[in-house]
Amino acid sequence: MMDADLRRRPSHDSEAAHHSAGARHTSAVIGAAAHTVTDWLAPQPLITLVLPFYNEAGYIERTLESLVRQNDRRFSLILVDNASTDDSQARAATVCAALSDVQIRFLFESKLGKIHALATGLARIETPYLATLDADTLYPPDYVGNCIRLFRENPDATAVMAIGLSCALGSAARRRVLRTTKLRSRLLPAKCHSGAYAQSFRTKAFQAAGGYDPAIWNFVLEDHEIVHRVGRFGRLVYDTGHFCITSDRREDRTDVSWSLAERLLYAAMPASMLSWYFHSFLLGRFARRRLFNVNLRTFARRPGAPVQGALAGERHSEKLNSVS
Repeated sequence: MMDADLRRRPSHDSEAAHHSAGARHTSAVIGAAAHTVTDWLAPQPLITLVLPFYNEAGYIERTLESLVRQNDRRFSLILVDNASTDDSQARAATVCAALSDVQIRFLFESKLGKIHALATGLARIETPYLATLDADTLYPPDYVGNCIRLFRENPDATAVMAIGLSCALGSAARRRVLRTTKLRSRLLPAKCHSGAYAQSFRTKAFQAAGGYDPAIWNFVLEDHEIVHRVGRFGRLVYDTGHFCITSDRREDRTDVSWSLAERLLYAAMPASMLSWYFHSFLLGRFARRRLFNVNLRTFARRPGAPVQGALAGERHSEKLNSVS
């Protein structure tokens, strides 16, 4: 595993400690680009964003640009390259130059599979909260602020879940998705209604649950399985004002997802039986169908114009803030 820090801060054990200011002047080099940063210019991070990626050129730039525009700067960023064969990392480093007030760390995970990349990044968490991102998703300017706010407003929450809105949908359709997802979360409060691109966790609960660990779960649907384990320690929170814009690559996941019958059984399954559902019932079925986590590297169809799709999603994001 390769580890390169753009900006490095001392670690802290509690949320209160993250409000104290640093005063250390640091510099580091990624490739040929040198970045010099004065730590006291930036607030201490409360949440770490973990972004795994594999061959995301054309997507990752837009995702990182959306992070550049975050209103709340109390975050650090860990990017994990899962053995990309394109220039994703170089493109990411170029955009990250605009995040001069944010601690950024580039890691390299050679073991193939998103779950391995996530485990590598999440092992470095030093903040009270963490969030997992996808490299083909746009995050509105209030995304980080909403994560922190919703955790503070809900001290019993172990997870704060954003609602994913496809860039292929218009504003009216997105409002319907927001409302129906919120309703589903009320009817099925122990279930996962958002993917890893939209999940944030209280770090202590995430670690107590075992985190992303291939020895526990090495199949697709890792985002639902981790929510089940973390959810045993507290409540899952959804809010219609907390959303992100996903790419249209998610329109067809039939080769790396569960069946309709498996979905319906998940919805009907009482919370007390979810461990059986994942680790006995679903594990055996996924193993027979060879739905291993590494399959996620190759499932996505690639739209001809990913940047235009991202921009289409971005244009509508401000209008959705009025949904209650």
